[in-house]
Amino acid sequence: MIDRAATHRKSPQLFEHDGGGMVQRDNPGRGIRARRRIDIGEPGHVVNFHWTPVPGATAAEVTEAMLSIGPDVAEEVTASAPFRADKNGWVIDVPAGKRVRGIGLSGFRQPGGKDIIGPPPDGPPPDGSRIAVAFPRPSGGFEAPRFTVPPVSQQHSIPPSLTGASFNNGALQLSPSVEARQVRIALVTGKAPAEFAEQSTQLGSVRLVTHSAAHDVKVTGPDGATLWASPQFDPDGPDADISLVQALSTALSTAVAAGGTPTASVTIHATAPANAWLAESAAHGKLIREVPGVSTTAVDAAPAALALAPPYAAERPSRVIADLRIKYAGVRLVSDYSDLVPAAGAPAGRIVGMAGQERALPPEALRGQRVARLGLRGIASEPTELAVELVDALDGKPLGRAAVLQCAAGPMGDLWAELPEPVVLDRAALVRVRANTGRFLWADGSAGVPSLKIAVADPDPGGRPVRIGDDVLATMAKPIFTLQRASIPARPFAGAAPVFASELFVTIELADLRLEYDR
Repeated sequence: MIDRAATHRKSPQLFEHDGGGMVQRDNPGRGIRARRRIDIGEPGHVVNFHWTPVPGATAAEVTEAMLSIGPDVAEEVTASAPFRADKNGWVIDVPAGKRVRGIGLSGFRQPGGKDIIGPPPDGPPPDGSRIAVAFPRPSGGFEAPRFTVPPVSQQHSIPPSLTGASFNNGALQLSPSVEARQVRIALVTGKAPAEFAEQSTQLGSVRLVTHSAAHDVKVTGPDGATLWASPQFDPDGPDADISLVQALSTALSTAVAAGGTPTASVTIHATAPANAWLAESAAHGKLIREVPGVSTTAVDAAPAALALAPPYAAERPSRVIADLRIKYAGVRLVSDYSDLVPAAGAPAGRIVGMAGQERALPPEALRGQRVARLGLRGIASEPTELAVELVDALDGKPLGRAAVLQCAAGPMGDLWAELPEPVVLDRAALVRVRANTGRFLWADGSAGVPSLKIAVADPDPGGRPVRIGDDVLATMAKPIFTLQRASIPARPFAGAAPVFASELFVTIELADLRLEYDR
């Protein structure tokens, strides 16, 4: 048997349990804790797993999590073990199912001699004597000695034999330990087993140190289901590697879906007394926020936030995935001739009544362009109906049908007036705004004239970008852009709903949006 405890001890003590030690696995991998000895006797050893929560998460996926359990033995001491004489030797009874690890011999001596407390020939017996240790045969009686102290020396080409035992301070220690119901010891002389002659000895008392393998070993998951079990964990057997991926995925997902902290525990337990060697990996995977269905955002040449309900995790997602579809409406902003930044300071402007107010367009700037929409910035103090139209700068005649806007009373904002039909400019023109009912404050732009945005009809999006935050979501070379399982820039999702922007009038659809946070 491989004595895992002895392998990692610097100074083994026969009758004192040193608690084992820490040993690094040969191939620890990512997040593997150092291998250590644990007590798995009931109620067992609990291994906890915890992830930092993500507000709004809906599920968890564990991709890597395992336990590696190595067989070990529990050490017990029998202070006064039964023994009896067997000719010139002594037979010691061992508790059922135990492995003999150490034998403490008190009053062990030759008649009239001193106690033998060290390995011959350093103790009282004459030079050439040794202690022989034998175990029962299945058919009865005892087999030839398995250990001697000192071992049989090398003879010519024959290496030393009967090794593995030591004897110090009256304590006989065997390595490896041996499972047996009895053990027989005797003081013998002779250089080889064929020459051994047993010597008469006395024995006062015997103290046994035994090892026992773990029985009824189980690893149970967070829900109490058995993930792995063994009726007896063979101390000579290999380690058991147990995947926790499915069990932890289910448990952490349940906790997250209920709004709790993603924590779960696994228990290793066996009939006491029981020990094992344990090495576990951290649980790696991801917390997920899933938004089922299609989230639609209309971008009318002004920033528009995704309709993503709070809470918003401050943590930046590791990945954002969705089926992406962007449809261009055939209209784009003419940014060079539009007031994009509101004027600073208190709102100032002109009151629009039935007589109307006008704003001149830059001469010749839009010649040949098909003006489709006109953007106003302002505020209505009461429900108001506005008529917005393009007129000839010289004679004031309309250049097309007017757009009608219904304005509710409310805060300052941006309004788009969509002309019934695009107007092709071939002359100097003005924008005229009249109030059919109510009153409207047409706010000044940064140049001190009424604020205006201009959008033109253009079937070609011209490779213009659609942005999400400071990142490019897509470059529109065609009117429709689609990409299945698209990788969406993750940075704009940290701490808020992301904001889309473009010079293009587009509709953005994100289907089955999935935010992943690596753990």
